[in-house]
Amino acid sequence: NTLPMGRQTGGAGGYQAIAENFQAIEFHYLDEDGNPTADPAAVRTVQVSLLARAGQQDQKFTNSAVYCPASNPVNPATGQCTNPALTVWGPYNDNFRRRLLITNLEIRNVGI
Repeated sequence: NTLPMGRQTGGAGGYQAIAENFQAIEFHYLDEDGNPTADPAAVRTVQVSLLARAGQQDQKFTNSAVYCPASNPVNPATGQCTNPALTVWGPYNDNFRRRLLITNLEIRNVGI
């Protein structure tokens, strides 16, 4: 299944989709030293991992890839996610093409 991204609006008929065909999303919060944190006051960077999936299948393609979100990055020595016990997306073993985007959002003006 894919997740539609949207927003709730009062006068426009409720939930309004703004993007479709997302397989998974993760928000990974880091403190000023780049360490994971669950403390909202300590967050300085948000790493967003977004896995998009094609809207239609490609019968000439089989997707057996594993996708590693920011919380479980690829180990360059092995080409696998650092810790298989943590979040890993896939393998899906289907005919959908996917793309993983990971970006950092720096939190500015914290504590002002």
